[in-house]
This record gives sequence, structure tokens and C-alpha cells, in this order.
Amino acid sequence: MLSQFEHLNVIGKTNLNAAQKFAAVSAELTERLIKAQMEAVKEILNSNNEHLQSLWSKPATAASAAYWQGLYQTNAEKAQQITRNYFTQVSKIQEEMARLMEEQTIAMNKKVIKDFEDLAKYAIEDSTKVAKATKSPSQAKRSA
Repeated sequence: MLSQFEHLNVIGKTNLNAAQKFAAVSAELTERLIKAQMEAVKEILNSNNEHLQSLWSKPATAASAAYWQGLYQTNAEKAQQITRNYFTQVSKIQEEMARLMEEQTIAMNKKVIKDFEDLAKYAIEDSTKVAKATKSPSQAKRSA
């Protein structure tokens, strides 16, 4: 059977491992989200650049300039929306991580407090038993 301190140590290690795994998975998913969103923005901006290069390489007509301007504006708005979504999603992920870590910490602290209270209770009970067991017969008669 584990002592109270060994039990607390095992709980602490288990909680630390769970928190590390959670943080690693969250970081990986956030990184994947960033990469996907930045890749989308990059493609949109590259498309705008290609259209601009095409516009410069040919004689521009009013229709092609109007088309490119509309496409450029649409792509720029998409890039802005993707960037907004990125910040929104990262903020939500961070809020959720904070909430889960707070719940985990509160639960762990309650458990630790209870374990220390139990440990103190058992220590007092054990010391009382030891004190009673080690009383000499003359001390036992005086206290009776």
C-alpha cells in the first residue's frame, strides 16, 4: 500500500502527464490551423499577384481592369476573413485550454487538501495510539 505522500506524488505525476499531453495536442492542432489558414491566405494573395502580372503584361481594357479590381477586392476580403477566423479560433482554443486547466487545477487542489487533511488525521490518530501504547504502568495509573 502506498503512503499518503507516495499517493500524492502519483496523482501529481498523472495530472502533469495529462496536462502535458493536452498541451501538446492543443499546440499541434493550433499549428495545423495556422498552417492551413496561412496557406489559404498565401494562395489568395498569389492569385491576386498573378492577375496583376497578367494585367500589366497585356494592354488593359476597362473590362479586364474592372474584373481584376473586383477579383482583387474579393480575394483581399477572403484573406482578411481567414485571418479574422484564425484569431477567433486561436482565442477559443486558448480559452478552452485555460478553462480545462483551471478545472483540473481546482480538482487537484481539492484532492490534495483532502489528502493532507486525511494525512493529518491519521498522523494524530497514530501518534495518540503510540503515546497510549508507550505509557508506563505507573503513568497509566496516574492518568486513570
